[in-house]
Amino acid sequence: MIRTLLRVLRDKWLLWVAVVIAVLVAYFIFHNPYTGPAELPPPVQKNHAAPEVILYEGREGTVHIRLLADYKVTAAVKGKQTYSADTASQVSPMDLVLAWGIMNQPDVETHISYSQSGRWYQIRYGPDIPVNASYITENTANVHLIPASDQIASRMADIRVNDWVTLEGQLAQVVFQEGTWTSSLTRSDAGDGACEILYVTRIRSGD
Repeated sequence: MIRTLLRVLRDKWLLWVAVVIAVLVAYFIFHNPYTGPAELPPPVQKNHAAPEVILYEGREGTVHIRLLADYKVTAAVKGKQTYSADTASQVSPMDLVLAWGIMNQPDVETHISYSQSGRWYQIRYGPDIPVNASYITENTANVHLIPASDQIASRMADIRVNDWVTLEGQLAQVVFQEGTWTSSLTRSDAGDGACEILYVTRIRSGD
């Protein structure tokens, strides 16, 4: 009887040890604290006077993409969401929530949270956040990414929340058979149509 009890206690102890080890391993694998600068410059944009049109082979065939503006953004990744079932996913398999300015400073970060759903992003923040709503709108964005190549698509897949990244490419308008999808060209808008659609030609860590 005592031997049985000791064996049961030993087995439970080993189980708890295994659980603790698994939790620690998962923490170090998935925990990815932001290590970039506390303040980042705003995106750089140059609108095209005569937008170039390219043919892009999407998942369901060729679509026309109008390149509206050169665009470069260095930001912290606050959210990452993949898509495969909607019309836009023919060309854009991923959205990133990006934040720049002072949005990554600890006294701001502790008061704010980000979430994504259905190609939208949501921001919740407490009353003590040291920036106002317009600053948050102008210094965050939900960006729909269109990879310019398989290599870019692979680099996109490796991006993690809290990474510090620089994305370069062109803000775009995509013409599907079902309709037209157009990027915002300003940082101050909100709501439907306020997201950036970025044809990504370069990704790198940091600046």
